[in-house]
Amino acid sequence: MIAAISFIIWTIGFSYIFLILRFHFSWMQMTDAKTISDQKMMVSIVVAIRNEALHIISLLSSIQKQTYQNFEIIVIDDHSTDSSYRLVQEFQKTNPDLDLKLYQLTESKFGKKEALLKAYSLAKGDIIICTDGDCIVSPEWIQIGISFFENKKVKMVCGGVKLEKTSTFLQQFQAMELMSLIGCGGASICMNQAIMSNGANLSFRKELIENTDRRVLQANTPSGDDLFLMQQCKKQFGEESIVFVKNKAHWVETKAEESWSHLIQQRLRWVSKSSFYKDRFLQLVSLLVLLVNLLSILLLILSIIDSYWISQLLYFWLLKMGTDFLFLKSIAKDSGQKKLLRYFPVVSLIYPFFIGYTAIAGQFVHFKWKDRNY
Repeated sequence: MIAAISFIIWTIGFSYIFLILRFHFSWMQMTDAKTISDQKMMVSIVVAIRNEALHIISLLSSIQKQTYQNFEIIVIDDHSTDSSYRLVQEFQKTNPDLDLKLYQLTESKFGKKEALLKAYSLAKGDIIICTDGDCIVSPEWIQIGISFFENKKVKMVCGGVKLEKTSTFLQQFQAMELMSLIGCGGASICMNQAIMSNGANLSFRKELIENTDRRVLQANTPSGDDLFLMQQCKKQFGEESIVFVKNKAHWVETKAEESWSHLIQQRLRWVSKSSFYKDRFLQLVSLLVLLVNLLSILLLILSIIDSYWISQLLYFWLLKMGTDFLFLKSIAKDSGQKKLLRYFPVVSLIYPFFIGYTAIAGQFVHFKWKDRNY
């Protein structure tokens, strides 16, 4: 019995290590070429907001400083209950030279996906760039991202996202998890097996959304606008139509969740879309990551019951943490987040419990997001 359990544990463990090493070497091989783009391509920046009064002006101000000038901004308000809409109106009036358009969803429509679909239908640009209301972008953000579209085969450009502030342990925990997700997404794109992107930094040709049935985007789910669009791009144009921008100046900064409760609610929202996953590689990666973290907990429990498992636990954790650290070190270096690595040991010990709970609870537990119950 013990031999069978050990065999299962180490088979899954080494499969995970092999996967992360593949991600690591793919990330290292990713080119960071940047070409000089002219101002010919019209760009539509779309932002869906709900209750972003504390952040939206910072975002708009950062977009206003872009080195690339041929763009419009479309802000769609999803029934905000704070002063978000009024603040954007005031910004619009005080910056008349900025091509900023502001709309509200009708009473019969609600949710981020409905807001984005409305923005897509209104966009005049050949290229659509998505970000979130709580983000800040660098002056070269558009310039760097749009340069990849000079290659006609490229239909989607994915970018990195990192936290603006990491002074508390909660923020550091979120920043490290987000860094690992961005890294896995970027590496999988480089492997021509794209599994995830982030809607806070996502660009695509308008022709992609024009030829996409809204049902493909799973408009009835509260998240996944980025992932389902990526899957459609793969299906319609092939794996090589998607690229990831590793350039540090293209990463956008966003805000951390303010409490563990808010963080768990956010993760439950993310997990809620997993039942709609159709990509086999995405399913495999998601399952393998979950199993490895659950096995970490199982080995801890077995070690308490029987001292035989203590050495197994130590070897398992050391191999897993060593592989994870190797991968995260590369991402941290390229994204300017090397200081986060000092918190890696503590985060690694806590993370199995966090992901174990959110992955399982996300399939059954109701959650609240932006003052809405799901």
